[in-house]
Amino acid sequence: MLTATLLRPAARQDAAAIQAVFYPHEEQGAFQAQLQTWWERQEQGRLFYLLAEQSGELAGQGQLHRWPDGRGEIANVQVAAAWQNQGLGTVILNRLIQQASQWHCPTIEIAVADSNPRAQALYQRLGFHTAHPLRSPHDEPGVIMIMEFGVF
Repeated sequence: MLTATLLRPAARQDAAAIQAVFYPHEEQGAFQAQLQTWWERQEQGRLFYLLAEQSGELAGQGQLHRWPDGRGEIANVQVAAAWQNQGLGTVILNRLIQQASQWHCPTIEIAVADSNPRAQALYQRLGFHTAHPLRSPHDEPGVIMIMEFGVF
């Protein structure tokens, strides 16, 4: 059961825990290179990298990328197995949506695989709608879903 969720920005000292919980099968060097890119984007104000803790342990994460055209993209939302199906994903997504609003993003997009209908339903409940098919040869079939804030 969820207790008081601590939401906080990810920091460099979280790298080992992030890899252990969310990316245990990633090769160390490649993962460190990806993290370095994320840290740089965060320092530039182009990435909001959010961690969620439950009872002092890392329980979830999510990212909001701010692209040069102003739109936001939610990515890498993950909830550790012990904390799934308890509403933590919704808590993380709501905080990322709040950040997109603070950044004045006119839209937010999120990619979701066709094989994940529960995530698609969650995104729809939060106000996203299907925009178009996911067009990447590297990903499984899916859709891009969008939330529109309008003009700020």
